[in-house]
Amino acid sequence: MPLPLMLVTSDYKLNRAVFTQAIRMLRPAYDVREVVPEEMDAAVRSGRPWLVICSSVTTTIEALVPAWILLPLEGHEQAAVSVHGRRRDLPIPPLEDVLSLIDELWTTVAPQFPR
Repeated sequence: MPLPLMLVTSDYKLNRAVFTQAIRMLRPAYDVREVVPEEMDAAVRSGRPWLVICSSVTTTIEALVPAWILLPLEGHEQAAVSVHGRRRDLPIPPLEDVLSLIDELWTTVAPQFPR
């Protein structure tokens, strides 16, 4: 059975790479893929991920992805989380809090998400 797909993108390559590798190591139950921003919408349409972690949210992400975490670039004070179109803002979290969010989001999304 394939692992649930999660996509990670950021305008900063280092951010993308670090988050992708950290999540792969610490949450091996997911298929975590790094995607450059220009290819994110196509990756969402073709892969149908359950979660996207990104530095900016596109209309494709909003329309097709059950859950997303917005981790904006430097100069911003707020991150955001959305589950089934319900968005909440929060302070930019450290990695361990992002991992907790991933776990929390999966318990919410998994029952409705086809594997």
